[in-house]
Amino acid sequence: MHEQADLFSPFKDTPTVQRELFDPLAPAESAERCRECGECLVSTPSGYWCCPRGHGRLRTDDWLALARQIAAEHAERIAALGWNDGYRCECGACRAAQ
Repeated sequence: MHEQADLFSPFKDTPTVQRELFDPLAPAESAERCRECGECLVSTPSGYWCCPRGHGRLRTDDWLALARQIAAEHAERIAALGWNDGYRCECGACRAAQ
């Protein structure tokens, strides 16, 4: 019987600690809230906005403007296809723009 070496052995016992993305004791910096838990979004050192509980994706400051532009394009496409009978796009951009 052939025995394969463990590919993770050099790393599996190495303890690591992920550094904090933001100061958890700092006051909330955004009026925008997480859609899942309602917490105010906080700014990371790299310039993104995120939920302090880790929900959703990182966002940039211009995300809401971009989301509105995408939502308008989706609304035009829905109208062009004739799906005006109650159809709503549920993509992230359309939900953010509502």
